[in-house]
Amino acid sequence: MKKFSIILACTCLSLSAFGQKSKIRDARSYLADNDYKKAITVINEAVTNESTKDNPDAWFLRGVAYLQKALDSTANDPQASIESYESLKKTLTLKPDYGPEINNAIYSNALIVFNKGVSAYGKKDFSEAYTEFLKVPEIFDAGGNRFASDKGFQDLSNSAKSNAAYSALNAKQDVQALKLFDELTQGPNKNDSNMYQAIIELNQRMNNDAGTLAAINKARAQFPANPVFRNLELNYYIKAGKQDVLIGKLEDAIKADPNNDEILFNLANAYQNMAFPKDASGKDLDKPKDYDALFAKAEDYYKRAVAAKPANADYKYNLGVLYYSVAADINKKMNALSMSAADQAKYDAMLKDRDAWFEKARIPFDEAYAQLDAKAQSGQHLSTDEKITFQKTMIGLREIYSRKNDKAKTDELTKKLNALH
Repeated sequence: MKKFSIILACTCLSLSAFGQKSKIRDARSYLADNDYKKAITVINEAVTNESTKDNPDAWFLRGVAYLQKALDSTANDPQASIESYESLKKTLTLKPDYGPEINNAIYSNALIVFNKGVSAYGKKDFSEAYTEFLKVPEIFDAGGNRFASDKGFQDLSNSAKSNAAYSALNAKQDVQALKLFDELTQGPNKNDSNMYQAIIELNQRMNNDAGTLAAINKARAQFPANPVFRNLELNYYIKAGKQDVLIGKLEDAIKADPNNDEILFNLANAYQNMAFPKDASGKDLDKPKDYDALFAKAEDYYKRAVAAKPANADYKYNLGVLYYSVAADINKKMNALSMSAADQAKYDAMLKDRDAWFEKARIPFDEAYAQLDAKAQSGQHLSTDEKITFQKTMIGLREIYSRKNDKAKTDELTKKLNALH
């Protein structure tokens, strides 16, 4: 009886395996006729049966069947592509060297997922776009070395990774975005300047000062002539208050681009800050020993900035501020004098010197004022920065004309200033 039972059991098992293998053949036949519905029914039986659950052909056919369903817009089954990919992945798990017929099915799954990412990005669902795009390189890598020479698939995977990085950036998933951008700039995207800008932006957003500087340095090394990274570098040192480093960077930059008005202006401003130092609270500090040289450089670079871009009234205004600062400094010293005959003699001499500097400041102030006033009077729109410069210029001019006892000009400027509020 035992022997009979064993023989009977083996016979049943053999018949079951034969039946399930016939279902695999049926599924293949249905798929040849593009009848994925019947194919799915029979192949699902095969992959759940003990005798064929580890058959790589069964899982491959299941992947193809669900891929056909995923590509059928009338089916409207977003889960179909997931079932397809999982089945194909199972195929490779069971048989890593499965034939090349699986390659197109895997690539098609990657395209489906990529398009889902595009759709989500278009809807501004950046978190969903990030998730979908990131599946593409995962699918590519799951194929092992079989896609090593497939440039089309490699490009798709790299593009998806890039899109995933920008999706994470827009979704404010900064850590994930930074990781992806760092990886991308070490590969075929090392010449994409936009990615370096994104890395700098992310480090700034995360208040990572060391990371920001490192990213700027890397970008400057990769794109030495790029004005965007040059300006980002300059702005970094301006905000950090590292004037000595800034000056060196600016001097190098102006050698490479001698007529760049922005660099000329930044140099002038940097030298002015060094000539008129202040502490953290804004209080004036003692003049540096090389004040005269610093002042001369500030004046020269302001004049060059004005010459490089005469239409920028802010450059003229700041040149006026440089001269005004000297006059204001002299005025403080005058106010500190006593009423003695000796000090009064000093006062008279300093008064003449002060007024000469105020007059020197008036000229560029007047030019900036006339330029912005003409623009405003003609109905042209003044930018926010221009409005601020216009206001500050009028305040400086009013002070100068008041000291000159020019009531008409003082009243004119007061009226215009009041009209701004």
